[in-house]
Amino acid sequence: MKNMSTAGQARVSRMINPVVDKETGKAKYGRWAVRSPNSKGITEFRIFPAVVDGTILPQYIDLDKSKADLKEHLSDALMEADACICWGASNSTFLLPKPAELAKHGFSRSPAHELYWALWEKVKKHPDKTPAFIHELFQRGKGRGEPMQRPRPILMMQGVLLTLGGQPTKDKEGKPKPWFPVVLQINQATGQRELVGKLTTQLDKTKALSEANNELGALLALDGCTLVVTPKMVRTQVGDQVHYFCDKGRRLLLTREQTVANYVPWEELLNFPDIPTCIQYISDAIGAAATVMGLSDTGFAGFLPTELLARAERLSGEPARGPASTGLGARYASPAAPVAPAAPAEPPPMTLDDAIPPPDGLDGSDRAEDMTFPPLAEDDEDPGFGPAAAAPPAAAAPMATAPFGSAQVVPDQQTLIDALAKAQVQFTPRKG
Repeated sequence: MKNMSTAGQARVSRMINPVVDKETGKAKYGRWAVRSPNSKGITEFRIFPAVVDGTILPQYIDLDKSKADLKEHLSDALMEADACICWGASNSTFLLPKPAELAKHGFSRSPAHELYWALWEKVKKHPDKTPAFIHELFQRGKGRGEPMQRPRPILMMQGVLLTLGGQPTKDKEGKPKPWFPVVLQINQATGQRELVGKLTTQLDKTKALSEANNELGALLALDGCTLVVTPKMVRTQVGDQVHYFCDKGRRLLLTREQTVANYVPWEELLNFPDIPTCIQYISDAIGAAATVMGLSDTGFAGFLPTELLARAERLSGEPARGPASTGLGARYASPAAPVAPAAPAEPPPMTLDDAIPPPDGLDGSDRAEDMTFPPLAEDDEDPGFGPAAAAPPAAAAPMATAPFGSAQVVPDQQTLIDALAKAQVQFTPRKG
């Protein structure tokens, strides 16, 4: 498993390499779309096996060797790297520089990591001296996380998208059609642990790990099955949270020729920025003033361009607004239990011939309706740093009964006023 980890209308995704094809003059990977599971429903995705020099790698490699971390036996069909997810008003998403790029300049952490913790220290230790627009970067919005969440590892895979948010992908005529090529990124820690954990756990503990003997089966083989990611509301110590669970779905057959022709080496497909470009992405997301304030006392201060310093001076004090709220309803739209894809127990296998390119306008960007708004610091992990996650209002849970009972009667005016007042109190977002 490859590891590149270092520790309001559209979502701006800079995950795909913007390199231009010299022959056509167009973006070389402009057809690729980026998607991530969300809380509206299941995501079904067929992962492409990894290819090296024309050879298709098996699901597990070097099983004859002992490795401290079992995920190192997984092929490079899965990629892990550090990224910033949904930063700023534009919900900007971008990868961070490769570890080798950082090490070349003497750094062990990315500019985004240094900036995040520098600003968090200001908010925690010197709240009265910290500008309001910095405080706003750490304030959780209604129905989403903070405008600047801590950088985190994400898990990516190339392949075919069949279902997103509980709905089948469709062609321009509205008919269900799988989309290809797509990069699926799993941002949620629970989803990452589910996928990697089940792939590295023997179904039969007395036998060796293999494509047939793991908790998800053959997901990275030519004759393998799809991956199904299911959101589920889970009660935790800090309140109800959406967690993500992984299972295998329908069979989707791939040929050797199709796999070799379509799999792209990760270093070529993904956009790993250098340090100056990463700082530019940060500035585009949260503003020049916040970027300069966060990096001016770090080793990255020398990478701050003169024009960025000048802009920060002009705009200092101007608040960095978060995206408009999308409401709390989406948090609780997920099913109460995992839902399997709508298919027979043993459906006839599909092939890549059933897939079509994603519709125009979806290359490398996620539309707002495809975004995952539950806090990315969700899951059951507490980093031990930063503001505590606020528990969602209890009233946000789905109503068990209709507001006025099941009787088909029109309430009197006072009853209606009282009910509306109660609803307003229940759904008023918490401050802070």
